[in-house]
Amino acid sequence: MTDATGATEAPRPTRTNGLGVVDPIRVPGVVRAPLVRVADAYRGLPVIGKVFVVLALADIVMRALGLFGTSLFITLEAPITIVTSFLGQTLPILLPALLLARRPDAATAIPLVLRGAIVIALVELLGDPFSGLAYGLPDGSGFVAGAGVGIASTLLRAAGWLAIAVGLAAITSGRPSPTLAGLSNLVLAALLAAAITQLGLGLILARPDLGDPAWDAASMLGNAMFSVHSAVLAYLAWIVIRGTNDMRRPVAARYLATGAFVGGGAIAAIAAVEGAAAIVQVAFALPPGSILGEGLWAWLSGWPTVAAVMVALALGLADDSVRMPA
Repeated sequence: MTDATGATEAPRPTRTNGLGVVDPIRVPGVVRAPLVRVADAYRGLPVIGKVFVVLALADIVMRALGLFGTSLFITLEAPITIVTSFLGQTLPILLPALLLARRPDAATAIPLVLRGAIVIALVELLGDPFSGLAYGLPDGSGFVAGAGVGIASTLLRAAGWLAIAVGLAAITSGRPSPTLAGLSNLVLAALLAAAITQLGLGLILARPDLGDPAWDAASMLGNAMFSVHSAVLAYLAWIVIRGTNDMRRPVAARYLATGAFVGGGAIAAIAAVEGAAAIVQVAFALPPGSILGEGLWAWLSGWPTVAAVMVALALGLADDSVRMPA
C-alpha cells in the first residue's frame, strides 16, 4: 500500500484472540466493564437466583406483548412510568435474586426472608396473568373470579412481607434506643390508623353499587384484604425502624428503609385524619368536604415506600454477616 507521496506503508499489524479470530471487535471499556460485572454476578448466583432473573426477563417480554391481559404500563407522555414500571413490576420478581446476590447463604442464614421474597416474586409474576384470565371468563362470572384472584394475591403478598418482617426481627440485635423505640411506635400507630380508616372508607363511604350483590361483596372483601396487607407493612416498619442502629448491617440499607417508612408514616397520619373526617361527615350527615385520604393512602401503599424497602433489602438490610471491629 502506498501513501499520497508514493512511499510504501508498512502493513498494520493484526491481532488474534484465543480462537484465532483476526482483529476481533473490541467493546469499549466503559460499556464492557459493567456488562462483565453483571455477567459475573449472574454466574455467581445460586440456581434459584438465576431462575428468578430469567423469570423477570420473561415477565418483561410477556407484558410488552400484552399476553394474558398484562401491560408494561409505560406511556411516552409520562417518562416516569419507565421507572415506576420497573420498581413496581420487575423489582419484586428480582427480589430473591438480589437477596442471593448480596448473601448467597440466604437459604440457611435468613430462610424466612428468602421465602417471603420468593412468595412476593411469584405473586407479582402470576397475579396479573391469572387475573386477566379470570376476568375473561364468560357469563358474568369473570368479575367475581378476577376479584378472587386479587384477594388471594393480596393475602399472599401480605404473607410474604410478614415472613420478611419476622426474619428481620430474628436477626436484629440489641434493644433500640428510646428515640428509635418511640419513633417506631409512632409510625406503627400512624400506619395502622390509616389502614383502619381506609377500611372504614371502603365499608361506609365508598360502598360499591355494581348492580350485582356478588360483585359488591367481592369488591368490599378486596378492600378489607388490602387493609390487612397494609397492617402487615406497619409491622414491618416497626421492625425496621427499631433495627436502624444495628451496625452489623450496611448503613445505607438501614437508613433507606427507615427513611422510607418514616416518610410513609407521616403521609399515613394525614391520610388517617382525612379518612376519619370523611367517616364523621357521613355518620353525622355533615356537608361533604375534600377527602385527600384516599389519594394519599394510594401513594403510601403504592410503589414508593415498598420499592425503597426492596432496594434496601438488595443493599443488605437482611445481611447481618458484617462484623464491626471492637
